[in-house]
Amino acid sequence: MTTDTIISDALRLEHAQNQSVGAGNFLHAAARLSPFAHEQHFWTDRPTQIFTGEIFKGFSLNELKHVVDTYASWYYGAGIRAKDPVAVYVGEGIENLIHYLALNAIGAIPAIVNGNMPPEIAAKWMEKVGAVALYSDAAHSQAIAPYLLNHSGFRFFVTDETAHALYLPKLPPVYPFVHSEKDTVLIGHSSGTTGIPKAVEFQHQQFFYGIRFRLGLPFSKGSEKMLSALPHSHSAGLAYVMLAVLNGCSTLILSSNQPDTVLPGIESFKPSMVVAFPETYVLLHERDLSTYDLSSVQLWFNGGDAAHEPHIKTLIQHGHHFAQGKKAPGSVFIDGLGSSEMGFSLFRNVHTLQTTHYNRCIGTPLEWVDAMVLGENGEKLPPYQVGRLGVKAPSITPGYWNDSLLTARSQLSGYFLTGDLFYRDELGKFYHVDRVPDRIQTEAGTVYSLETEEILLKNFKEIIDCTVVAATSTDQSRIAAAVVRLKKGSEREDDVLLTRFNEKLKEAGKNTLGLVRNVHLKDIPLGSTGKVLKRELREQLQRPKEMLHA
Repeated sequence: MTTDTIISDALRLEHAQNQSVGAGNFLHAAARLSPFAHEQHFWTDRPTQIFTGEIFKGFSLNELKHVVDTYASWYYGAGIRAKDPVAVYVGEGIENLIHYLALNAIGAIPAIVNGNMPPEIAAKWMEKVGAVALYSDAAHSQAIAPYLLNHSGFRFFVTDETAHALYLPKLPPVYPFVHSEKDTVLIGHSSGTTGIPKAVEFQHQQFFYGIRFRLGLPFSKGSEKMLSALPHSHSAGLAYVMLAVLNGCSTLILSSNQPDTVLPGIESFKPSMVVAFPETYVLLHERDLSTYDLSSVQLWFNGGDAAHEPHIKTLIQHGHHFAQGKKAPGSVFIDGLGSSEMGFSLFRNVHTLQTTHYNRCIGTPLEWVDAMVLGENGEKLPPYQVGRLGVKAPSITPGYWNDSLLTARSQLSGYFLTGDLFYRDELGKFYHVDRVPDRIQTEAGTVYSLETEEILLKNFKEIIDCTVVAATSTDQSRIAAAVVRLKKGSEREDDVLLTRFNEKLKEAGKNTLGLVRNVHLKDIPLGSTGKVLKRELREQLQRPKEMLHA
């Protein structure tokens, strides 16, 4: 049974106005001021055992601070000091949050790696960011060890099982560390869809800007109980927990984004709000949701890429919302585009049962965001012309860690380039058509992969999920290929699907496909956060047909 631990509006405003509170010290501020610091705030789907042997089935703010202090004393006793980048490579769940908070408490810099990242890539990324040490767990340490043989820069490489033997508890004279505005509090990473993930820098106040903005607004009804299926190694997972801590929201932190974890979690915890990336909503869309009790859900929050229309429409059929103080059927889906580099979701599009703004519309920028569609030379493009999305906002990353060239190339006409292709309408709403490296130049013209995927998903109900990438035809010309997963019992002949799909694309006035492949989920290469790796899919399509076919 959860306890109501939502703090007062006055205390929320105090957090919002306190310029010393930021992304590096928010837990200590909340534990010091919250009248509910002794009440349980966090639930987990599995017990959490720390290196001392203590086991927790959940955490109050005081208990979480105790665990953070314990790890901070371990790190400091092991020689970690302020500004030292330390890699963390563990499974998903609250452990990532604990290490993030503990390292920041002594002024060190957590370099957190998603546990799903392949170990050979993780090792290269850690070396790229200059990590001086690695804290892992048993499974991940065994996987990555062969790739660290030539890495002589680590002061230690430990897990909870080996850390206990080295425990010489010690905290610095000033604790917690006093962060300045531009102190780095996290080195995160992108999804790695185009190669080795980029190392994104987050600063104490830059990372906190969106949180501060939200704390200064009236409390969002329906946010009282949160279930987080985000990867908590990701900045989005950390940011939502940050907001939950400072609001006092009861939160269930899951260790998996899979339906077999998420759906039972909703039934047992009965959250009013669910937060996840689009990949989770795709998987939920596959299930018969009428067999689950989703009645508690009022809000679905989506981060990262924009969600697809059919997936949104499936979810908002369930749960409830309040209209003019009265309970009404159907939940609300809030689509918030935001990459790691943005530091916070910079756009918002609210979907209800009456919504008409789809077609990968991400709505309008938040009040403190300046967004523009730019041409190749930085010129501002008129409505309905596709160009590069540029954004200005205080939450945007100061740059890529140890990569000043990439940082420079990500800026144009004073805007940060997100790597996305967009157009906007005459009302100022923005529409996402593709990632820059994923657009496909065919003999007939440009095919925008995300736009094409949306059309197919919207018009063919038998499609569970769809990915469009570049491929090469038998005559060596460049074509667009759709890789689809279909519901059981659907038409599965590729040539038949190709004809049907192209008829609909022609009706929409879009360029057509040259190839369709119907595949199983296991055939789709996924990145550490669950995104489809289009780069690898393009490579697979150069192989014989039988290697990629259901």
